Amino acid sequence: MKKIILLLISSFIGFASVTQAQTEVVIFDCSFKVWEQDLQQTLPKIKIEVYENGNLIKKLTTDRDGKAYQNFELNREYDIKINPGGGMYIQKWVKLDTRNIDLHAWKFKNRKEFRYYYQIEINLFEPERCEQFAFLDQQPIINYRYSPKKRDLMDVADNSMVKRINKERKKKCIASF
Repeated sequence: MKKIILLLISSFIGFASVTQAQTEVVIFDCSFKVWEQDLQQTLPKIKIEVYENGNLIKKLTTDRDGKAYQNFELNREYDIKINPGGGMYIQKWVKLDTRNIDLHAWKFKNRKEFRYYYQIEINLFEPERCEQFAFLDQQPIINYRYSPKKRDLMDVADNSMVKRINKERKKKCIASF
C-alpha cells in the first residue's frame, strides 16, 4: 500500500511539473500620466504618438486627469512621443523595448498569459525663448528595456538628461527690445 501511495504521489508531482504554465502571451498595459512640471497639475488634451519601427501606429490624447492608455505587445520596440510638435510645452519621448525578454528566466514565467501594468509619468514645461532643448530629440527621457539581472523591465535612460534639463532651465534669458 505504501508503494502505491508513493507511486501516486511521485506521478502527481511529475505531472504537476510538466503541466506548469509557461508564459506565452504578455500584454504591456501602460498608462501615461502627463504633468505640468512647474504648476504640479495634470495636463489634459496632450497629444501622444506611438511608433513601432519608425511607423506611427496610434495617436492618443490625455483625458481630463492627464492620462492616456495603450497596450503594447511582446517582442516589439516602441517610441512614444509626448506632445509631438512641441507647441506650448517641450516635447519628450519614451522608449519601450519588449524584445529580448527571456520568458524562461522572467520572474513571471509561470503564468501562461500575463498583463503587465505600468504607469509612466511625464513632466512637461513651457520653455523660455532662450532655452535650447534639441538634445531631448536625441535621447528618450525614459528607456524601458529587459534586464537579465533583474529579470524585469528597467529604465536604462541616461540620468544626466534630467540634469541637462535643469541646467538649461536655470539659464537667464536676456530680453532684447
